[in-house]
Amino acid sequence: WANTVETGGDVAAYPKKIIAAYLQRFKTTCTDKIIFHLWLGTNDLSYDGTTTGATVSARAQAQIAEIRTDFPNAIIVIYTVIKRSESSTLNNRIGDYDVSVRTNYISWGANVLGDFEANVASVNLITGDTTNTTNYTDGTHITTVQHGGLVPTARTAWLAAEALL
Repeated sequence: WANTVETGGDVAAYPKKIIAAYLQRFKTTCTDKIIFHLWLGTNDLSYDGTTTGATVSARAQAQIAEIRTDFPNAIIVIYTVIKRSESSTLNNRIGDYDVSVRTNYISWGANVLGDFEANVASVNLITGDTTNTTNYTDGTHITTVQHGGLVPTARTAWLAAEALL
């Protein structure tokens, strides 16, 4: 979330900005058969050491609620965040968020869980080094090559979402 209290913004405003963007594009043209894929929390947890898993969970829940308001029949897929091996403090916060997503995604209003973290061993990120440019572009975001390794998990989630349409 770029517009958070930590960066001088209002946490509640950010989901509204996203909603405004897709409302302009989709609401007037799409009334059904919409799938939203949400991979949230990586930046929040990586860049701000004071952000907790609970804080990011609340933001995810708010984002899903905003989508549900405007698109009650949409299918929403939410993904877990990949842990970073070099920081146990960061990994603990990511772990808290991932557990919350796994436990609560349905009660938050999402339909499908894409569990990247559970499948991350397939791309060898859990034992990776975030300074390794094969894995990470900037220590936080994974490379195109590593995104390719997540495709099986994303594909499974996508197919599960399509089956619900």
